[in-house]
Amino acid sequence: MDKIIESLVSDFADEHDLARLALDKQFERFSNYCVVSVRGTEETFNPEDVTVEGDEFGIDGLAVQINGRIVTDPDEIDGLAEQNGYLEVVFFFVQAKTSEKFSTSAVELMGRAIKDFFADEANLPQTDFVKRSREIKDEVYRRAKFFKRGNPALIASYVTTGKWDDQTEICAAIEGVSAELDSTRLFDSVVVEPVDASRLNDLYRRAHDPVETTFEFARKATMPAGIPGIESAYVGVVEGTQFLRLIEDGDGRLRSSLFEDNVRDFQGIDNAVNAQMADTVEGADRGRFPVLNNGVTVIAREVQTVGDSVIVRDYQIVNGCQTANVVHAHRDRALGEEFWVPLKVVATDDDDLITEIVTATNSQTAVRPEELSSRSRFERALEQYFEAVSKNSEDKGLRYERRSRQYVRDAAVVAARVIPRRILVRSYVSFCLDQPHRATGYVTTLLKQMGSDHFVEGHRPEPYYTSAHAYYRLGNLFNSGRIDGKYRPAWWYLLMAFRHLALDGEPLAAANSPKVAKQMDGINKTLNDDSKAVAAFEQAVALFDSVLGDSLDRDVLRGERPAERLRDALDHATLAA
Repeated sequence: MDKIIESLVSDFADEHDLARLALDKQFERFSNYCVVSVRGTEETFNPEDVTVEGDEFGIDGLAVQINGRIVTDPDEIDGLAEQNGYLEVVFFFVQAKTSEKFSTSAVELMGRAIKDFFADEANLPQTDFVKRSREIKDEVYRRAKFFKRGNPALIASYVTTGKWDDQTEICAAIEGVSAELDSTRLFDSVVVEPVDASRLNDLYRRAHDPVETTFEFARKATMPAGIPGIESAYVGVVEGTQFLRLIEDGDGRLRSSLFEDNVRDFQGIDNAVNAQMADTVEGADRGRFPVLNNGVTVIAREVQTVGDSVIVRDYQIVNGCQTANVVHAHRDRALGEEFWVPLKVVATDDDDLITEIVTATNSQTAVRPEELSSRSRFERALEQYFEAVSKNSEDKGLRYERRSRQYVRDAAVVAARVIPRRILVRSYVSFCLDQPHRATGYVTTLLKQMGSDHFVEGHRPEPYYTSAHAYYRLGNLFNSGRIDGKYRPAWWYLLMAFRHLALDGEPLAAANSPKVAKQMDGINKTLNDDSKAVAAFEQAVALFDSVLGDSLDRDVLRGERPAERLRDALDHATLAA
């Protein structure tokens, strides 16, 4: 294996708690992560979520990306379709070999596996992971009416540690597989690509870089210098072509993670205001768009200008989610002449100031003032609490990822210890609210309900940190093999059971009470004691087995009845001495 790649794989394995695995298995996860991370997937994800175990199926990595997110459950699709009004889908397949040679047979094997995946009836052996991925695929195509931006794309990557030099025989095999997949007419585009050591190195570097874009901003004015908390700021109008560079990735897909600091998600293309905006983009009066639209505000940690060119790094769109989505949906018209978008670009790393800007720039919309700032304040407080605990922790603690990829360049932060929003929401709802069925299959709904019974201003941070801590420890036990991986579908149920057992039947105190902080302190001591943590999780597994042992199917675990049965059993259970 290439020495540089070997070193990167080793670092990756340490970062993701995968050091126990054999080198070839580490390389598979490394390759999957690199390929998927740089193609519009800007949310942090677990490499296990895109890895196919076993050698029977013929591929090592499989991921379904929808609207910029890696989808691991069919039930997520409805929520994404409802939330965005469209489905922008990419299917990823990876064949990863530690060999330095590219082979025709490996290309053909990968092609056979992909064709089998999209066939009406599968002929190759199906692991649970592949079966679930096929269910996601079937749900995607059942909702073809939401393919408003084109059919799904397919990217198949054949990765080795050697050097690619356009071998004629293998090129022919790649072209043959590509043509066969294209002939199915299931995809708007098909890419079958070789990835050698040099390209893999580049992908890994890009996966660790924050979002960066260069665009032309010729018609801008510089705001006065000396504004407290602001390094630089510009306001003006930007051509549609350049605006698309700001909101899309290199493949023309919308960067969904840019809108995390927006008060509201995209309200859909059929929303009355958005429909009117779309009419303006499409109509003869599109030249009036800059005076009819409130504009877009970009907050960047770093802004560099070179003449008319502007480079923004680690940036968010804090106001303008509706505008960006509508312009993207009508990108063909935005690419034409005489289409401009009003734009403000602000460089600051002051989080309090960012919250003020979010509040001010959104106050002209019909949103209650408390909605504008409460979630931002609460999440910022969580982030600070996680950081404070980590600084005083011997094992580096955990970090809450409030913004996508915010820790990718921080060498002091271990990737496996970064807890994204989607994971923390599911962990808290399972661990503290006793609702593992909601975490199993209703992720999009849970995110939309932030601020109702979870992520509520006034809640103490300790239950959120402890929920994440329990999630991390259980993941570590799965990765190390000390808890059988077959129980991964019951992850959220085991978190609920662990909390009940760790408190020895004591009811959980209110989320805003001092008592809950003391309860969490006791649970964290159990989690930090390896033998006690293992024993408690093993008892949680045994209890799950005794009540729901035949119910490891995610379709079953999404139902409320299994959660009720396990809760009833926990009411009579105590932690073994």
